[in-house]
Amino acid sequence: MLTGWGASKASAGYTGGQWQDATCYVRQSLKDTKDQSVIMEYFKKFQNVCVDKDQKDLKETAYSAGDRSLELCLQYCYGADTCTGVEWYNKKWNGKRCYFVSLGQGNSTPAAAGSAAAQKQDSVCFVKKNPEEQACSKYTKFQNFCVNKAGKDIPQTRWQAGQESITKCQDECNKNL
Repeated sequence: MLTGWGASKASAGYTGGQWQDATCYVRQSLKDTKDQSVIMEYFKKFQNVCVDKDQKDLKETAYSAGDRSLELCLQYCYGADTCTGVEWYNKKWNGKRCYFVSLGQGNSTPAAAGSAAAQKQDSVCFVKKNPEEQACSKYTKFQNFCVNKAGKDIPQTRWQAGQESITKCQDECNKNL
């Protein structure tokens, strides 16, 4: 019923004849959207620089490819496994806007919040949510089985933990980003 990420990712429901009572739910991909409300489903926003759970300031690394827009910066962070947050500076800091807060880049703990100290310039911290915190409401429903962009049927996987309800199934899908 639900699709994951990958080469054969579902993009729509089959438009030919209806197959039994099939319904396809396609999760909106963060990398395919410019809709800020969709992107924000994956991050928590805080004023100030990013800190860990103990309010320790975390090291940030400029990420020039994300400087064009906040949405692009967040998309790049979302796609990077080690990125746990973004520091964004509208007015630029050291000539850049987009900074990643990543594990292994001088940080041994993930971003958890914005600092309670005085705000550094116009900094805003965006902490990447854990999969179980991400909203599951961003799905498009199709009255038929799922197909890829070429209109071809894609493999489905029965997922026992999601059999209870569509909400539970979407929750399970979100855990397996």
